[in-house]
Amino acid sequence: MALSKIVFCIVVLACLVSPAADAQFFSVCRDGSKDDLVLSMVAHSEHAWRLEQKITEYYYNNKKLPAGLREPVIDDVQKFLRNIEEKRSSKAAVLFHAVGSDNRNLCTWLITQDDIIPHVDTAPSKGEIEKKQKVIMTTLGVTRMAKNRAPIPRGAIPVRQEIDHPAVPANEALKQISDLLIPVPIANTLDYGNIGALVIVPIFNFGTLPFAAFEFRNGYLVDRMSVTIAPSFRVFTDDQKLAQQRNLSEPIIVGDPCGDRCYEDAEWIFSPLAGAREEAKAVADKLSTADVLIGLEATKEKVKSMIKVRPHTGLVFIATHGIADEKDPNDKSFLLLSDGRWTAREIYNDAKEAELESGFLAVMSACQTGLGKVFDVGNTGLARAWHSAGASNVIMSLWNVDDNATMLLMTRFVEFAKRKPPDIALQRAMQEIRKNSKYSRPAYWAGFNVFGAP
Repeated sequence: MALSKIVFCIVVLACLVSPAADAQFFSVCRDGSKDDLVLSMVAHSEHAWRLEQKITEYYYNNKKLPAGLREPVIDDVQKFLRNIEEKRSSKAAVLFHAVGSDNRNLCTWLITQDDIIPHVDTAPSKGEIEKKQKVIMTTLGVTRMAKNRAPIPRGAIPVRQEIDHPAVPANEALKQISDLLIPVPIANTLDYGNIGALVIVPIFNFGTLPFAAFEFRNGYLVDRMSVTIAPSFRVFTDDQKLAQQRNLSEPIIVGDPCGDRCYEDAEWIFSPLAGAREEAKAVADKLSTADVLIGLEATKEKVKSMIKVRPHTGLVFIATHGIADEKDPNDKSFLLLSDGRWTAREIYNDAKEAELESGFLAVMSACQTGLGKVFDVGNTGLARAWHSAGASNVIMSLWNVDDNATMLLMTRFVEFAKRKPPDIALQRAMQEIRKNSKYSRPAYWAGFNVFGAP
């Protein structure tokens, strides 16, 4: 059967059997062939587009795809990678996974500008991946460490913090997940091909894993390359811009919107963030601006007003508390401002109303901003809201991050981002903070990913 007919059959089948709320991503993993890759790319692209529409509509859009939304092809990806090498003088590659409809095989493909390297293994279940992620959080000490930026559910009974005794060492846990998602043939190509930037098109919760801390050639992946989490394959098509090395002009900077006392939320208890306050001031100083909203000044109205008067901003930087909701990611995931919640849907609507010029960098220096509801093609929440609103890149967090370590990481990131693309800037910032013996553990520096295009 011709490839186009196979694609047509899969799309028709999806329309017939998928529920109206959240249609299923029909990936294909039989033998890791090029046909499998193309079919899974098309299915992923369609499902991701429908997922992105949930920020503007309150349901999963099962309507016919727009006429102008073309299917991604491998040539698009390889052309994009050649463009990156031309602009950066450094090679990039795309990592993509798919699990077959029978849940038996996990296909891994590495797409370089000249080749496709496949690998087929036994598929883990979603539950296994989630379990591995929890093990990583425990072994890295994230669960134990998350304290001074972590909000407390209102009405929760305080418990004594126990010291974790993980079943496996942190390096072993990271190696296990690395071997699964970056198997040997893929790792060899990354190594011998001198890949400097890895772009991951995620399935399941892969985009919320700390790839920077993955074991790679007796070190960390961040030692060798930058990492970017792509929303979908559409970032590689001709109508998508490469992430620009922005001058971060007309920055919008917000820090610690609590003052001496945080907003009294109905569900959460928040504490002031001294590190976030200093972080915002330091970022403003590095960008030579005194215009920063801190404490009680950081209201929703003032933040929205600043966005409206700076539609050409190169940077939106917010250091605050963040909450991710896995059931209602658009209306219950939020950043805290001094007068309440700024939800993912509000962020999208406010940015669109202000007609923000696309291509800006959004930094959410807060807990959980990369989390949300997990779908077969990744997750949705605050990061996808900013990207849908026009951000070329979003800096998002993977766990409840440490206040002081994040202050150091983000101020160094902004300094590098004035001269480097966001993914390289974050890589350099992580490499630098690791030199500080107090913050050398991955729990302090690996808790952020770049979302968007490299």
